Amino acid sequence: MNPVKVHPDALRKTLDGQPPASPASTARLADMPAPVAPEPALTEKESDAVDARQVQLMASDSPEGRPPTPWLRRREWRWALAAALVLIIGGVAVALIRGISLGEIIGLSVVVVLLLSLGGAPVLAAGLFRAKEQRAARAKAIAELPPTPIIGVKS
Repeated sequence: MNPVKVHPDALRKTLDGQPPASPASTARLADMPAPVAPEPALTEKESDAVDARQVQLMASDSPEGRPPTPWLRRREWRWALAAALVLIIGGVAVALIRGISLGEIIGLSVVVVLLLSLGGAPVLAAGLFRAKEQRAARAKAIAELPPTPIIGVKS
C-alpha cells in the first residue's frame, strides 16, 4: 500500500481559518458568471414601466444602442431562415445534378457549418455582452421604481 504524500502547504490555514484555494480553482471561480439575483415580483403596470425604462437605458448606455423590437427580431429571423433554406436546397440540388456524391455534400456541409461557427464566435460573444448589459439595465430600472405603498401603513 502506497502512503499518501501531503504537501506541507496543504495543511496551512489562511487568516479566516480556511485552507488556501488552489490557483486552478480560483481561476475557475473567476471565470464563472455571477449568480443572477431573482427579480422581485412586479405588477403588470410596474413591469411595463421597467420594460420601457430598460429600453431607454439600453439606448443611452449600450454601445449598440436600442435593442430591436420583438416584432422586428421575429421578422429578421423568418427572413434569415427562409434564405438559409433556399440556399441549402438549391445548393444540394445543383450538387446532385452535377453528379457530386451525397457523401461529399455531407462532408462539405460539415466544413461549412464549422466555418460559420468560427465566423459567428464574435457575434456570440457580443450577444453575451449584450445580455449582460440588458440584465444591468433591468436591475437599474427596477431600482429606480418608486416604492410600492403598503396598504394600512402610514409613512
